[in-house]
Amino acid sequence: MNPLALFAETFNVTAPVFAMVLLGIALKQLKWIDHAFIDTASRLVFRGAMPTLIFLSLIDADMSQAVMPKLLLYMAVMTVISFVVIWSWARQRIPVGDRGAYVQRPLFEVMAALWVWHWQPVSTGISDFRRAA
Repeated sequence: MNPLALFAETFNVTAPVFAMVLLGIALKQLKWIDHAFIDTASRLVFRGAMPTLIFLSLIDADMSQAVMPKLLLYMAVMTVISFVVIWSWARQRIPVGDRGAYVQRPLFEVMAALWVWHWQPVSTGISDFRRAA
């Protein structure tokens, strides 16, 4: 996948999210929505709409192509190793109340980097699970 196509695909995924965030900020500045609406809408999305969307996406998914045991094992092992390293570092340097938030973000970033840099994504059409060159 060339860099321009990758940028276009990334933009197509992230642009609607940023548009909705900016729309929400604008509507809040105009006082068309308030904090109570935001709380209610967030509960609706995270407890109803998003789980339904994930469920409907899984129904249509071809699990024989999506499930890659070697990748799942690799990600599980690297998650545990990353967590132990980050938590050990945080125990010595971060106050107890802030450790959970501190560990969460680097752990997510490590997992995202491992996926992008070490494995070829399924969306490139490669289904035989080869290491990226």
